[in-house]
Amino acid sequence: MWEQMKDVYPEMTDSEKKIADYLMTNMNDAIELTITELAQAIQTSPGTVTRFCKTIGVGSYSALKLMMQKTLTETNLPQTATSLEPMQRSYIELIQTTAHLIDQDELLAICDHIRGCRSVHLYGLGNAGLVAQEMEYRLRRMGLLATTAFDSHSMVMDASIVTKDDLIIAFSNSGESREVVQAVQLAKESGCTTVAFVGYQHSPLAELVDHRLLTAGASGEAFLINTQLPLLFTADAVTKTLMETNEDLKAHYLKTLKALDRLKERSD
Repeated sequence: MWEQMKDVYPEMTDSEKKIADYLMTNMNDAIELTITELAQAIQTSPGTVTRFCKTIGVGSYSALKLMMQKTLTETNLPQTATSLEPMQRSYIELIQTTAHLIDQDELLAICDHIRGCRSVHLYGLGNAGLVAQEMEYRLRRMGLLATTAFDSHSMVMDASIVTKDDLIIAFSNSGESREVVQAVQLAKESGCTTVAFVGYQHSPLAELVDHRLLTAGASGEAFLINTQLPLLFTADAVTKTLMETNEDLKAHYLKTLKALDRLKERSD
């Protein structure tokens, strides 16, 4: 089901994309809904849901629910359960959904910009800021110039002095953070390229940037779920792609790992 939605996602209408986004992150809930209830949850019409079914190649809403049931059966763990299994399933679903949401063309374009820019400026608040800092370390290990701003004042100061030769990467699960959006908007005024790793396609941040990689949002026992996970998975995808497409970056990364290993041996 993921592949069917992903293949036709670029051709979907905005309303159909809202349905796809909802199903990818809320399938366990959606499978219990009638067509009218699903339409109400997404603030669209039953007719649009029916058109969505045809767009992804299933003839009816009933067929869509059967497909969702098959997908959940294939991905869920056996119900033999300990108290940790629901949380374990949530993490597995987050990774699977994020993997399906990553657009390969966008991924390659972002990696091209990372390689070609003067320096990479990473923005994020809270947990997203920690992922931004981790991404900075990875880029620096590859020999690239990178810096992180993870509070509102630092982001605004940084955004005010970037140039068209720099690259902005903003991290946000919600895409709603006013401070991050304002900093990216300020940076865009300099003419630099902007990127977001973001959880919602139709959020202010996702609609503002030049390129975006979508991540899954947590559902179910969300208060127990570490929201860094889908952002980290996306950072992993970028890191892997950079090293697979550029031998120099890979060599730099391995060289720094060896240097750190030698340092550890000396300290031991």
